[in-house]
Amino acid sequence: MQQEPSAAGQLDGQLTGKDRQAFRQNCPTEEIATRFLFPANVLEVEKRGLFDRRDGFLEAIEKLSVFFGRLGLPQSLGDTGIDGSRITEMAERLTGVAYGQEEQRYGFAYPLGTEDWINILKACL
Repeated sequence: MQQEPSAAGQLDGQLTGKDRQAFRQNCPTEEIATRFLFPANVLEVEKRGLFDRRDGFLEAIEKLSVFFGRLGLPQSLGDTGIDGSRITEMAERLTGVAYGQEEQRYGFAYPLGTEDWINILKACL
């Protein structure tokens, strides 16, 4: 019985040139490779240029938003009843500041601090 290729092997085999090189540099684990397969396979975003095209990621976000809308899921924090009155508190909880800790910055490529989270959460309203 032939074994199914891994997510990384599956995607790597479908890419060429610059895309394959970018994939190999940016997807060191099977878990990360699987995340890239979601927009490419499930949302049917074109694989060519997916890793170095901003519009590829924006296309994936748009299609995911449409998919969530079809399921009746909220599209923003505001849709869930959250207003902006506690954004700072939420950001401080994310970074540990609310618990008396020194600010913890999280993120693989771009570590995010309290101010970053405040801006992100405001954009999600």
